[in-house]
Amino acid sequence: MRNANEVSLGEAIKQMLQTYKIEGKHNAYLAVKAWESVMGKMINNRTKSIYVKDETLFVFLSSSVLRQELNFGKTKIIDLINKEVGKNIIKNVEIK
Repeated sequence: MRNANEVSLGEAIKQMLQTYKIEGKHNAYLAVKAWESVMGKMINNRTKSIYVKDETLFVFLSSSVLRQELNFGKTKIIDLINKEVGKNIIKNVEIK
């Protein structure tokens, strides 16, 4: 039998993120981790830095050839990352 003020663990975490206003930072962390798992080891090794700002994923690469190839697939990258995270966090990708 549940008490009236019992909530699931997932709901409690969601409430905590909203209360402390860190939900955006948590989502950015999830998107960066999704990049690592979705893009694979080869691309991840050539990634210098990556961060999220205003629903845009900024990726800095060390390979100009890889940069050009990934620019052609921006919409696919957005779809893969959002699917991995389970939320529509990323709206745009800037590859530099």
